[in-house]
Amino acid sequence: MLNELLNPTLFRHDTAFDDLYPEHIQELSQMHWTPVDIAKKAGDFLSIPNTSVLDIGSGVGKFCITAGFFHPETFFCGNWTLKITTIFIFTILSMKILSPIAG
Repeated sequence: MLNELLNPTLFRHDTAFDDLYPEHIQELSQMHWTPVDIAKKAGDFLSIPNTSVLDIGSGVGKFCITAGFFHPETFFCGNWTLKITTIFIFTILSMKILSPIAG
């Protein structure tokens, strides 16, 4: 479901993904965030359908988002993931609920 909303070009290069964030956050990428190609390879290794993989890192969720994009059959999550996913889902739901009212 969420994969249909994500732009696949975000997962081709680190800069495409990092550009989603403000510049002062982007500056942390090279030192603190998992590179896209490494996240994909780790996802290949860790992915087992209908299981969860817990990321104990403290970054912005780049590993979970990238690995989850390539392996939607596995739930990649971390502490931040649960918060962001909840916010994302409620945002999408509110847009769907409010769109008919606004239009």
